Amino acid sequence: MSDTATGIHKIGIENSRFDKNEAASLSDRVSTLLEQGVKNFDFDLSKSDFIDSAGVGKLLFLNKKITLQRGSLTISSIHPALYRLLDSLGITEVIKMKKI
Repeated sequence: MSDTATGIHKIGIENSRFDKNEAASLSDRVSTLLEQGVKNFDFDLSKSDFIDSAGVGKLLFLNKKITLQRGSLTISSIHPALYRLLDSLGITEVIKMKKI
């Protein structure tokens, strides 16, 4: 869903587990949207309470891919436990995040 006022495309992660399969699906969606000219993204992780190493790696990869296109990535509505995990890995220094 795009917000034309802000130019940010929000993508809701519907799975409670942000794992290898969900990460691959997200990557495909982002690639398609980048090809269509979308530059700014907001990933809504409010329904996810688990992330594996493939999910973490894909978030970093997508952040780099989006940034190289002069875009931005924000992860919003992230559960406190996931935020703490990503913060302990230093990811919050690289990707802007908003807790629930």
